[in-house]
Amino acid sequence: MKTKTSIITALLSLITNVALASGSVSLGYSSDFLRRGTALAEESLQGSASFSTESRGLGLSVNALANKPTESGEDSYTLSTGVSKQLSELLSVYVGLEHFESVPGEATLDVAARVGINGPLSPSLYVARNTDESLYTYEVQVSHGFKLGTNDASVSALYGNTDTASGDLDYIVVGGSVAQSVSENASIVGSVDYVDSDGFKDDVVVGLSLNVNF
Repeated sequence: MKTKTSIITALLSLITNVALASGSVSLGYSSDFLRRGTALAEESLQGSASFSTESRGLGLSVNALANKPTESGEDSYTLSTGVSKQLSELLSVYVGLEHFESVPGEATLDVAARVGINGPLSPSLYVARNTDESLYTYEVQVSHGFKLGTNDASVSALYGNTDTASGDLDYIVVGGSVAQSVSENASIVGSVDYVDSDGFKDDVVVGLSLNVNF
C-alpha cells in the first residue's frame, strides 16, 4: 500500500511541477457509478479535475475523479497520470499509471496503455494490468463528435473484458452526450449510456455536470 502511494505521489509531483498549459474541472451527478463492468454505487455526486501540458514532444497529463454516493455504495477515487505521443497524423499512444481506491477498501495500481487512430470513428485500444496480480483489462472503443445545432455532441460505443478474482467479465457501453455552453469556458453536459454487463442486469446511466476549462 505504501509503495503504491509513493509511486503515484512521485509521478503526480513530477508532472504538476511542469508548467501546466491547460486544465478542466467538473462537478456533477450520475445515476450509477460503474467501473469496468461492475456497479460500485448508485445516485452519486462526482468531482473531477484534469491537467495537461507538453514537453519535448510529449503530452503529460494528470487526472483525478472522486465519487460520493448519496444512496448505496462506498466513496471512491481514481488518480491517473501518464505520457502520450503523437507518432504520426493517424496514430497516437499513451502509457501511464491508474490508482483506484474505495473508502474503506483496498487500493489497486494498474499500468495502462492506449493506442488511438485519428480517423473515422476514432477507434482506440486500451490495455491495463494490475501491478500486484496478473489481472488484465481490455477495452475497444469508437466515438464520433458532431454539432447538434449550436451544441457539441458525441456518441460512442465500448466493448470491454476484465479479469476479476472470480473470473473474467464482459461489458458493453453505448451512449452519447450533449454540451451546452453557458460561458466562454464553461458548459453543462448531459449524458445517457446503456450498459450491458455480465456483472449486473442491463442498466441506463444518466449524468449531468458543469464543466469549466482553463
